Amino acid sequence: MSLVPECLDNIIGLSETSCDCFSTGKPADFNTSKSGLFLDQLEGLSLNLAKSIEDCEEVSLWDLLAKARRNSIKAFKADVLGTLTTNYKQKREPFHGVIGSQKFSKSLSITNNYAGSRIYCSNIIGGVMSIKRIGLVFDSSQTFTIIVYDNLDDQPVAQYTVQANANVLTWFDLPSPLNLDMNNEADTENPNYYVLYQPSGFNPKDNKAGCGCGGGYRYYFNANTPAFKSYEKDRWSEYIMLAGTQGDDLSNRANWGTSEMLNGLILDVDFKCRVQDLICNENLDFESNGLALAMANAIRYKAGALLIDSILASSQINIYTMTDRERLMGKKNSYTKEYQDRISWLGDQINIKANDCLACKDFDDVIKTGIFS
Repeated sequence: MSLVPECLDNIIGLSETSCDCFSTGKPADFNTSKSGLFLDQLEGLSLNLAKSIEDCEEVSLWDLLAKARRNSIKAFKADVLGTLTTNYKQKREPFHGVIGSQKFSKSLSITNNYAGSRIYCSNIIGGVMSIKRIGLVFDSSQTFTIIVYDNLDDQPVAQYTVQANANVLTWFDLPSPLNLDMNNEADTENPNYYVLYQPSGFNPKDNKAGCGCGGGYRYYFNANTPAFKSYEKDRWSEYIMLAGTQGDDLSNRANWGTSEMLNGLILDVDFKCRVQDLICNENLDFESNGLALAMANAIRYKAGALLIDSILASSQINIYTMTDRERLMGKKNSYTKEYQDRISWLGDQINIKANDCLACKDFDDVIKTGIFS
């Protein structure tokens, strides 16, 4: 997941200039601005000011402007999220770890065409399950294919060729994390994922859904009456119900039987929530949405402050860097204040109910963290 939401790309433009004297190195999207705001039109800034520290061998005017915009967007996201997490708490504690027991005692006998694990997700808007590794415990050394399906169609979400070693846990590292949404935007049904393989001449071990390390976990899987409860050692159960499953007809996999035995599969996962989705979406309305305009202005003020920082720190000797420092410092302070005012306002205005990541802090949270936390 990107550090900066794509909806913030080109939220402000660099310039609308048509002057030939600034044409060298001009990027194709220099005058693209979703909000209609441009960095060089901020009061107190100009292209000549930024060009004053241009070094033809090291950095160009447009590099300076693009860098200021890029870093201002990163700072904006970090500062807004910092404000939100100060004012609110996460609904669910993030989980990073292994799902399923690594213990086994015997082999299972699989007679169906397909076997594997079924993951029934709590319907969390903004929730993401990220699979990093798949653990394999089987009765013989085998190379086979693991295919991941969802509950929306019969096209695989992903597939991997894996190598299992006989009677020992073998980890397969995914080439890149498999990020699975925990909310079906186009469907009211809870997301389900099936991690399956076709056993042929080999069988899985009898590892179970719980970690087998205590903590009170009790196996539960009921698609008709789903329940999600966090346990001390198996906190993943706040996010999903997990079961082993097997069957023959892929198109009917939702009706396959389930059991506590995971059919030789273990998952190394992260569960997290995209709080950054609260910042914006792909259709920011700058005509009528005050939050969208406040975001664009905040990013422009931050970019202006960063650009002045670069000018003040420059080793280039010119009228701006040598004689105009006091005015520039005053402008930087003014931009910074405007930026901070908007960050504070946005932190109070953003609708945390737009996803399932955050909740209001209660009195107990204040007692635990301190009134100034």
